[in-house]
Amino acid sequence: MVFLSDLWKALPIGDSADTFLATCGDGYSATFTTAFIGQYRPFLVLEINGQGPEHWPPPGLNFNPGPFVITVSTALVPAAASFLDLEHKKPWAVTGIEIANFAERYRGIFSGNWASPPPAADRGRTIWVNSCGSCHAGPPGTAGGTKADRPFPVIVAYAAYDSSFFRKYVRNPRSLVASAKMEAHPHYSDAQLDDLIAFITLGPPPAGN
Repeated sequence: MVFLSDLWKALPIGDSADTFLATCGDGYSATFTTAFIGQYRPFLVLEINGQGPEHWPPPGLNFNPGPFVITVSTALVPAAASFLDLEHKKPWAVTGIEIANFAERYRGIFSGNWASPPPAADRGRTIWVNSCGSCHAGPPGTAGGTKADRPFPVIVAYAAYDSSFFRKYVRNPRSLVASAKMEAHPHYSDAQLDDLIAFITLGPPPAGN
């Protein structure tokens, strides 16, 4: 394995860079800021059971996690267990790692109505960056995944005009839409959902409104 902190030191990185953005073959993405890297020590997996990617998938997996996997170990850093949605920091089938400046790649949700958000929306923005944005594209100028087929204005509409549906969907998508691809997030508290809705609805309204 290779710690992302060691990879960071080994690469020719500009002074303004402070983030790794990992992208996966299915459109999933994960954001690793230098602060996260320093605190939780994520690492690049080079072998599973002593075998490299050319021999994957390993026994017990019915999918190929290669060509690259990034993960975080709670055995290595026990405090990581308390990080909300730690699984979003364990992308597999990683096909690219971008060296980026966080403020630049996420300027879409740090400008306009989001430039100086109230505390609840600020907390919700953190949830979006570390969790929702792994699959959902945000507003223009915002890094994020493309795995989910839900444009940001649609998410705004649900959060603003049918918050009950939004809350139920986040916690258990398939209870409302049997074919939903999104994983359930039953661990989200009412307060966390309040924060997420505050962030989403602070943005521009859907087109036509």
